[in-house]
Amino acid sequence: MKNFDTKEITGAALNANSSVRLLADGICISNDTTQTHLNNNDLIIGPPGSGKTRNYCKPNIMQAEESMIITDTKGVLYGEMAEYLTKAGYIVECLDFDDVSHSCGYNPFEYIRRSSDGKFNERDVLTMAATLVPVKNQKDPYWERSSQVLLQSIISFLLEFAEEEDCTVQGMMRLFRETSMDTGNPPMGVKTHYHQIMEKLEKEHPNCFAAKQFRMMDCAAERTFSCVRSICASHLAGFDFDGIEHMTEEQNSIDLRDFGRRKHALFVNVSDTDRSLDPLINLFYAQAIHLLCYEADHTYVTHRLPRAVRFYFDDFAANTLIPDFDKLISVIRSRNIAFSIVLQSISQVEQLYGAPAATTILNGCDTLIYLGGQDVQTGDLIARKANRPLGEILAMPLDKEYLFVRGQKPVMTAKCDIRKHPKYAYIHEVNLENTEAEEILREGGLPFYTGDPAVDGIEDTKWNWVPKKKEVPLPEGEEHPFE
Repeated sequence: MKNFDTKEITGAALNANSSVRLLADGICISNDTTQTHLNNNDLIIGPPGSGKTRNYCKPNIMQAEESMIITDTKGVLYGEMAEYLTKAGYIVECLDFDDVSHSCGYNPFEYIRRSSDGKFNERDVLTMAATLVPVKNQKDPYWERSSQVLLQSIISFLLEFAEEEDCTVQGMMRLFRETSMDTGNPPMGVKTHYHQIMEKLEKEHPNCFAAKQFRMMDCAAERTFSCVRSICASHLAGFDFDGIEHMTEEQNSIDLRDFGRRKHALFVNVSDTDRSLDPLINLFYAQAIHLLCYEADHTYVTHRLPRAVRFYFDDFAANTLIPDFDKLISVIRSRNIAFSIVLQSISQVEQLYGAPAATTILNGCDTLIYLGGQDVQTGDLIARKANRPLGEILAMPLDKEYLFVRGQKPVMTAKCDIRKHPKYAYIHEVNLENTEAEEILREGGLPFYTGDPAVDGIEDTKWNWVPKKKEVPLPEGEEHPFE
């Protein structure tokens, strides 16, 4: 057992639908926190090509036991896993921030909670503004904090006084444009259209949240207000295009409240080269976490979701800046929610969240999988945790990993091999190793796709380029596990 209170993985154990996570080759751990006395948060660290997705994310997605929200940085996982998960009884959706015209619907205004009397939750407005306009300069946060206040006023005005069809990102951008002057050098004392709206609002509804927030901004000098607006505009510029309208007004919206009841798999397709929509992506994550926690607390007497929900944060530190994430990771366990955080190095988290918050995030994961690398800071942390020389850690064999579970001795062991998973034959893996691809091509299994529909003779749809694995014959009398 290699000093783990876990069991070796066998085909029989997996087919028995036992709820476990796959941590290494032959090593798994129960998802029952009452049995393990651990949280189910996993931290996976490794450089590009070390197997973070193939040796951890894919095998655990194939377990098909929890509801999942999966960061899909290249849009590949959806093509590989969607059919498999659908046959496993999942409701599978794709929230596509890379190609928003093909995405299911997401309107952040729909996830702002309201009380029984219809009043919106002001804290949700603060979270939305803080996520869309994050503070990146902690030494001088004044300008971005002020920009958040302006955005809080705009969002709350829409929620309280606008028609429902205007409560979208596009509606927010239209109202934001009213905070500018029509001319470049207006006379002193001339108010913007939004100033005039707020002045009228203060007279008619002096205690409304929109007016109170704007009042804090209105006392600033005109030049100061102009600077605040410019900073706010720089953060929101990426949202002002037609494609966003399709996503935020699409009728086929995600029902996050159902994730804790039925099996859902949501693939969040994000670009790893174009980061213009990162604030909106992070807003989705923040709203999803808060909403699921709220559902657990207010819908179920146990304050716990009946079905576990796991977030796979692939490439976490590159784009995931969620307000108060260090606090959230400490409280989700009791709600039956878990995070799998995938990093390249420790320094990434520190740069994004700051050293104290980064330490809290790392300590919030009871399981750590280190897949190797050349980052000395990360290697030094692993060396101290494993009580091994730094040079030995940096020279780890490429097929090995260091596995740490709280309460257990660390162990260097073989990485989880996805090809040993009993359901591997039923996924459509795109990124096959060269030797595998060559072997299959020699046997006439995989066609070669040029990417040109006219040449390949296939319909030009989003996922037609997914090469399908060669059919693996089942033993006589055995049926597909989901058919």
